[in-house]
Amino acid sequence: MQTDRPAFLYHGSPEKLDRLEPRPARGVGPERDMLTAVYATHDRAVAITFAMGSVPDKEGNISWTLDLDKIDEGGHPRTVYTAGGPRLGGTGYVYTVPADTFEPVDDHQWVSFNPVNPMAVETISVDDYLHWVSSEREA
Repeated sequence: MQTDRPAFLYHGSPEKLDRLEPRPARGVGPERDMLTAVYATHDRAVAITFAMGSVPDKEGNISWTLDLDKIDEGGHPRTVYTAGGPRLGGTGYVYTVPADTFEPVDDHQWVSFNPVNPMAVETISVDDYLHWVSSEREA
């Protein structure tokens, strides 16, 4: 597990926020952790994945996996949807946050149990990152 504290971390969200508040996690990490916290990562590409957001399928389901230990040939994480998909035409936000209140959870995730004021925010276009996404239907 990474324990060297970087100067800053990244947090991805489909929502534009002035302050990041602790929220219950959905258990998507390698440890399927479900802490009520602000999650962040030292890997900007992983934060972009979370900034993309998702839309449900016809039945109202959203399900996807992100293998944080396998990176595609372009050096990007690969998200595979089993239900729903990315928010086509959407906008996402990658926040740069100070690392001083965060503790490592695993090799990719850090958590803060306190609200976090971002240092900076970058707006991304979801469509620019669709090549990072696939679905089981394509396999």
